[in-house]
Amino acid sequence: MSGCRKSRAGAKHFTMSLVLILFMSQMLGMPQLANAAGSSSQDETVVVEDSKEKNSQKETGWDKSSLEFISSGGSCTQITATIKNGNDSRPMDGTVSYKVYFSEKGNPKDGTVVAAGTVPALGTGNSHKLTYTPTQSGTYMFWAEQREGHPGQGELWSDGITVDMADCKEPDPEDEWDKSSLKFISNGGSCEQISAIVRNGADSRPMAGAVSYKVYYIENGNPKNGTVVHSGEIPALGSGESHTLTYTPEKSGVYMFWAEQREGHPGQGELWSGAIEVDLAECEEVEPEYPNLSIALSYEDCEALTATIKNDEESGDMLAGAVYEIYWAASGSATQGTVVDSGPIEPLAAGGSTQFTYTPTESGEYILKVYQTGGTQEFDPIWSSQLTVDLTACEDPEDPVDPEDPVDPEDPVDPEDPVDPEDPVDPEDPVDPEDPVDPEDPVDPVDPEDPVDPEDPEDPEDPVDPEDPVDPEDPEDPVDPEDPVDPEDPTDPENPVNPNKPADPPAKVPTKRLPKTGETDPALYYTTGLLFIISGAFLWVKSRRRRLDM
Repeated sequence: MSGCRKSRAGAKHFTMSLVLILFMSQMLGMPQLANAAGSSSQDETVVVEDSKEKNSQKETGWDKSSLEFISSGGSCTQITATIKNGNDSRPMDGTVSYKVYFSEKGNPKDGTVVAAGTVPALGTGNSHKLTYTPTQSGTYMFWAEQREGHPGQGELWSDGITVDMADCKEPDPEDEWDKSSLKFISNGGSCEQISAIVRNGADSRPMAGAVSYKVYYIENGNPKNGTVVHSGEIPALGSGESHTLTYTPEKSGVYMFWAEQREGHPGQGELWSGAIEVDLAECEEVEPEYPNLSIALSYEDCEALTATIKNDEESGDMLAGAVYEIYWAASGSATQGTVVDSGPIEPLAAGGSTQFTYTPTESGEYILKVYQTGGTQEFDPIWSSQLTVDLTACEDPEDPVDPEDPVDPEDPVDPEDPVDPEDPVDPEDPVDPEDPVDPEDPVDPVDPEDPVDPEDPEDPEDPVDPEDPVDPEDPEDPVDPEDPVDPEDPTDPENPVNPNKPADPPAKVPTKRLPKTGETDPALYYTTGLLFIISGAFLWVKSRRRRLDM
């Protein structure tokens, strides 16, 4: 007894400890312990339930699946039924069979089986569609069985599906019109092509098929009474859709397009386009008239080459776009030479002509080429006769200047050294030794041979001072009273001239510097400044007197 009591007390103590641990884990934020304990209890529950289900399945043989028809319907072309395993059901362990029952009148359950098949194993909530193509008018139903051991009736039925095979019968063209209606909306053309546009009315139904068309021809009169020269097919057109018919005429005359309506059309069943007159003469190709050119290249000794281009009177005009080229070669064929001149040629009417010249620079062979580069004409290049030019006869024997050495023997100036020996002025130093004026200082210094100052108008040939009224041509007053020197005896008593000593050169007259071009004379500034000073002094004195008067 004491041992049992101890064991009971120990179990009770263990239970209370476990409860206390769970409570503390919740209070201390340790849900994992609680979850662990809870999950262990849940696992124990699931294991128990699974074991119960397995035991139940062993006892009943049912996999806990449950099928039901969720929809059914169809038409004369096909009927369907959708079967589903319930959302709260277990997956099917295998397939089940289904059947299709038919009854012309009455309940299909009492009818005959017209089809059978298998429903695959479906998972929880999965569905499957069953189909069948009916062959008779009547009522159809789908039947399916449940998995073995299902506690219900073990079978299920879809709703009845009524089918009328007359709904799927194709309309007989003889009895049914597709409600399309064609008409020609335009026609026309030329000798190159005729055409007509046929259209299905905007308020008409689409064409259920194609129709044929024809092209009728007659030389004169009504084409309806003529012959068929072409035929074809108009495709099925939708509402408001159009199609263009074309034909290339082969004869001059009158043409018409004919088309049929869709079978069953309540009208005449055919339609005609308007008449189209064609004259093939309008399309006859006119041969273009090309120019008939004659060209020549001539040369007169030591003159320019002259090119002459003429257009024959019986030919067509030469239109814009023609050009000429003159070729040169030192020898041989000039056509393989170098183009030395070229240019456009103005249009030439029939019988017209034009000329142009070229001055040759080298001896050799020359030839003229004329050809068309654009426009509406095209013609092959035309070449003139080859012409030989010799320029050696044109050289001047009196002027032996070598063209490769342009130095003239009469003028030995070297073109690479432009200093003329007769004019030693250096081009880099433009001061002329014969004229020592510096180009940077335009004041002309006094010429030693002409000591007269350019600002002093005294004439060196007339040494009389303009302030001295004595006229040297007046013999009555040959001597200046202030200058007792006798003009006939130039000996100065105060400075006798030594005839054995050459006279001193005339003294150089000082010159005044002239302002450069664009430079203002400084005297102008000095004068202006002096005037300002005088004016200021005058105004100051005047203002001071006014103050004193006050």
